[in-house]
Amino acid sequence: MPLHQPIEANDLNPVIITSPQTRCGTTLIQRLLCSSDNGIAFGEQLCVDLQVLHDLFINRHSFFYPCREDHRNQLAEVCRGNTDFWMPNLMPDIDGYLNALVNTYKEVMVPFQNHARQLNRPVWGAKVPTWPAERLEFLLTLLPQARVIYIYRNVFDCAKSAKSRKFIGSEDSIHAYAATWAQNVAQVSALIGSHNILAIEYERLLAEPVLTVETISAVTGATNIDPKILGSSGNTWTGQESNGHAPDGYIAPSDLTARERRIISQAAGAVMAELYPEITQESA
Repeated sequence: MPLHQPIEANDLNPVIITSPQTRCGTTLIQRLLCSSDNGIAFGEQLCVDLQVLHDLFINRHSFFYPCREDHRNQLAEVCRGNTDFWMPNLMPDIDGYLNALVNTYKEVMVPFQNHARQLNRPVWGAKVPTWPAERLEFLLTLLPQARVIYIYRNVFDCAKSAKSRKFIGSEDSIHAYAATWAQNVAQVSALIGSHNILAIEYERLLAEPVLTVETISAVTGATNIDPKILGSSGNTWTGQESNGHAPDGYIAPSDLTARERRIISQAAGAVMAELYPEITQESA
């Protein structure tokens, strides 16, 4: 599918921090970038906007682009004075319209980049968990200078944390959670090597903090990242535990039942066997 790139060159260079599922460590990477001398990683709302705009473009492209010649002919008929036909979808130039959508996708990032530069933090980005491969490929195709930090974590530990946050509870939600993790890992793995994606294993980040932080610094250009951030314990909002929050901002992971581990293994076992062959549903 062709992307209708506007003629204007731009220098947008965000660092998008994402993961195959929630509770993988995107906030930890965000904190690391924010601890640097010249970096800042904004929260999730920019990526929410980008998600909406991406989906809008895909919808409008699939609706208009295949029949753009028909729309062009309809407009030409009207301009020749013929209005005696059904024309509820009369449109201007389709390429120009789609280019405007792409420009809007880019334009929403401009205030983030501009403000980061005003703060003397030119290495900037935003974080959001659970972005699928198609959204990452769209972003990286449009913005050659963009980079992605993709942090993944073994799905059993993700699920324990998600359970304590009340993100999952029913058996169906647990299966869907693990299946999404597996699908996103597999699809994003296929992009690595041909796109600006740095994959980071959460467990290795904690085991080899200095080396991993050096890699993040080399890829992003962030300087003097503080590895002590990795000792930070905050992982939720302050509030009531019944809502998945905690009085001190830290909520401990919940245990998984044997049946819950079995459900997760059924949904994500093949991918887990590739990434974490030492972890089984019995040992998780």
